[in-house]
Amino acid sequence: MAALAQMAMMGTYAPSGLTSVTLLSTTTTATASINWPGNIQAGDVAVLIDIGISLSSTPPLSVTPAGFTNFMNAAISRTASARMMKSYRILDGGEAGTIVGIDGNILQGKLLYIFRPNAPVTAVLPMVWWNSQATSDNPAAQVVSASGQPGPLIVLGGAIGSSGGAMFSIASPAFDATQQFGDSGIGIGGYKIYNTSPADHTIDTGDQGTNILASGYLRFS
Repeated sequence: MAALAQMAMMGTYAPSGLTSVTLLSTTTTATASINWPGNIQAGDVAVLIDIGISLSSTPPLSVTPAGFTNFMNAAISRTASARMMKSYRILDGGEAGTIVGIDGNILQGKLLYIFRPNAPVTAVLPMVWWNSQATSDNPAAQVVSASGQPGPLIVLGGAIGSSGGAMFSIASPAFDATQQFGDSGIGIGGYKIYNTSPADHTIDTGDQGTNILASGYLRFS
């Protein structure tokens, strides 16, 4: 039994029978906070993409909301400085009220995904080397090397464009869905669920002023 418990902690054994994940809800804001949806339950997983832009040479401060684990944080300092953070939380079902995150001073936004597994999640395992680039030029295309990984797995992409109307110029294979969020649509997020046989993804965005592009995957066990 001790060996099985250790394997479960490593994400190589799923005693709960976890085999599939679905998207429960998507919530967006253009503010420094976002409300929990009302239909969550224990074992769900929240994934937050949090962005902010400040009109100074100092990027908005890093904020990991209470109870969340941060797995990606990138920032750029220029006339319009920016930060993007991605964090997850395994829910106990009692979450309610407001999640407080990045305050961009001038522009900000949040995209909150709630994923529901067919059995409670015991661990979330982010890709070890998460792709991220913060630049005033055109970001380079990123490859999420997900093939060969066990499912359930979610490929995630996110981008900031300070000029507004953020978009992915390449998303191959296509995401299940994409969503602009934040003031003037300065952010965009996308996800693709793989319950079996994950594939590699190529993700890119164009030059939209101050740019941050980030992508990778989260494994559930």
